Amino acid sequence: DFIWMKDGEIVDITTDVPPPSGADLPSYRPPRPVNYVLEVNAGLAESCGLKIGDRIALPAGALKR
Repeated sequence: DFIWMKDGEIVDITTDVPPPSGADLPSYRPPRPVNYVLEVNAGLAESCGLKIGDRIALPAGALKR
């Protein structure tokens, strides 16, 4: 799953993204600009009940540029 975030708020979730394979790799993009994407195991967003508009607080230092 890709969890697309803007300033800690979830703006979109792309679920069950398959591992890349072959030469033609798909592109994944959020519906609007974001400053972070969190990649997690497939199904985690749903099992945690995450939805668009939720806020995610990450530990200090986790967002290194």
